[in-house]
Amino acid sequence: MLRCPIKYWCNFGNDLPVGTYELKCVCGEISSIAVLNIEKADYTGAATVNMSQTTMRQGQALAKPTLNFDTDTVTGVVYYYQEATTGNTYHADIDGVYYFYNCEEGAKCDLEPGSYQIYAVVSTKNYNDFRTSLRNFEVQNA
Repeated sequence: MLRCPIKYWCNFGNDLPVGTYELKCVCGEISSIAVLNIEKADYTGAATVNMSQTTMRQGQALAKPTLNFDTDTVTGVVYYYQEATTGNTYHADIDGVYYFYNCEEGAKCDLEPGSYQIYAVVSTKNYNDFRTSLRNFEVQNA
């Protein structure tokens, strides 16, 4: 049996990007190849939407949301809103109804007066897309 001295140890650390890697070990005329597949994980931590204000008036400036999540590189965020629910349920899960929260520069609040909830769908480098928790806000008459 041929023994090869181990000259190098692989230390990938904790930041090996998502992807497929081919590891090849050669010892004389003998070689072996292993394939390492790194997939995105499911995020289980807390991520929330913060709002500059939780009460808005119809026709006035729409509150700008921000994302409270800094554990990974965020590659995309889409904000949604829904009428407020009891028990913090997502309308998209119950009846498939959801609305984009258009928070472009200078956007005005055109929502009807009432109670709403906002959430974000977050895309990141290392995690599958996930939703933040629901955040309540109110819209009042102009």
